[in-house]
Amino acid sequence: MDMLDYLNSIPNFGIDLSLITMQEQREAIIPRSERERTMELLKYAPLNKCTLMFTGNLDDVKRDLELLYSLGVNKKVRQILVRRMEHTATSQPRLKELSSRCIEHYEECISWVKENYPDVIFTVPVLKDVFRGGNNEYFIDADERIANIKAIIHELPDNTCVNLICPLSGYDYFTLAFKKYKNVHTNLIQNNLYGGSVSVAGLLNHQDIRAQFHRQFKNELRK
Repeated sequence: MDMLDYLNSIPNFGIDLSLITMQEQREAIIPRSERERTMELLKYAPLNKCTLMFTGNLDDVKRDLELLYSLGVNKKVRQILVRRMEHTATSQPRLKELSSRCIEHYEECISWVKENYPDVIFTVPVLKDVFRGGNNEYFIDADERIANIKAIIHELPDNTCVNLICPLSGYDYFTLAFKKYKNVHTNLIQNNLYGGSVSVAGLLNHQDIRAQFHRQFKNELRK
């Protein structure tokens, strides 16, 4: 029995395959890309999830999705995920170049994916309406947090000033949600430790929060 036969024989087993891309940019991202082995996995391995990385070229995503659907991967996996490429301040120049191009065209990419492959899900780097649809857990989680915060605020004494710490990825969304709350101020915290395109709340750190959070509205209501 070869390895693929063995893996297929295991009940409730599936591989989360980081496909990245099968187009020309693959070798630029993965120096030893193992194309033949990857194709073998796509065709015969028990797959649970398959992740595509948007490289900044919409044609690459189109061709990658066409490949997956032609191989019937969409019928085997729990999900096909398209995600944005990210970089930090210390990333290699080539990665920064690819990531910057990806970020520039990511909204266009997701608009196309939603229209043509509605079953494909995608990551949401920023809480913007263009990213609604697909996997909405980001918006669901944000709305639940906002509702919980509002419930807490309503229990506080009148005129209590509330300062919220927000990463770039959710700052505009939370600011709009609390626009009518005169005693709530949203404080933008940039992720300077990691730098680059990293902006998610889960990676905010104590050093950046201390440096940027000044509590301007501590003793008086916002006017």
